[in-house]
Amino acid sequence: MLTPGTPIPFIAAPTGGHRLYTLDVLAHQSTVTFATTGGPGNLDMKVGFGAAPTATTGDCTSAGADSVERRTVSGRDVAGTWYVLLTATSSFSNVTLTATVSAYGTGTSPVSALTSGQAVTAVSGVVGDWLMYSLQVPAGQTRLNVSLSDGTGDEDLYVGAQLGGARQRPSSTPLHQPSPSTTLPSVLCVAAGRCWWTRRCCGRRGAFPPRCW
Repeated sequence: MLTPGTPIPFIAAPTGGHRLYTLDVLAHQSTVTFATTGGPGNLDMKVGFGAAPTATTGDCTSAGADSVERRTVSGRDVAGTWYVLLTATSSFSNVTLTATVSAYGTGTSPVSALTSGQAVTAVSGVVGDWLMYSLQVPAGQTRLNVSLSDGTGDEDLYVGAQLGGARQRPSSTPLHQPSPSTTLPSVLCVAAGRCWWTRRCCGRRGAFPPRCW
């Protein structure tokens, strides 16, 4: 049985031998990583969720030329039981297996000011993060365009306005139908002098297939 962050050392197996381990991941975790180090020898690592992997089943396989292997699964709620199968393609010894997990984002962030016509670049977040921005709209303006582009991953865009000095929470539903994309243009009609607050939500648990690398 694996425990997150606690290595299992001194693993060995003869050629063709197998070693199977399990890891129970608690709720609200977004990423799980399995890694082997040490040696000598050569092993392949196969990872499965909910059932032990076999020669033809499993979520991920790492098959390098030595005993150093690594696989990460993300893009979903990884809570549940994971299985790690180590197979000796040649006998190995003194191998250490470590599992690590990462939680979802905290869902909060400070508010950053936007400037009309100036892009904010190199923005990133983990699953569950809310990235907050504000824009002061000058008098005489009738339209506001907000768009997201480039990058990888999946996020939603939410917008709300400050009316009479009170901030209105962004809508509880995204401006566009959720999709696995980081390009979400939106055009809104606005009243002059309102301060608009935007939120970018990074991902949704279980919405898309897990990503393994």
